[in-house]
Amino acid sequence: MMVKTKAVAKAADGLVRANPWKALGIVAVAGFVLGILAARLGLLEAGERMIIKGGRAIQGAEKEVQKLFK
Repeated sequence: MMVKTKAVAKAADGLVRANPWKALGIVAVAGFVLGILAARLGLLEAGERMIIKGGRAIQGAEKEVQKLFK
């Protein structure tokens, strides 16, 4: 299994090095499609909520630190 994996990785590396713009285009399209699917499934909204909660937690921690140094 490891031999096959290494062979596939080496082949993929060769293809990307031979056609970097084509590889970049494929990755961009794949990311776009995955983004659309995630948005339709509601996964992005959950991630956005987590980011907002994390930002609020950081703001709260900053206020507490400021209180300590007053």
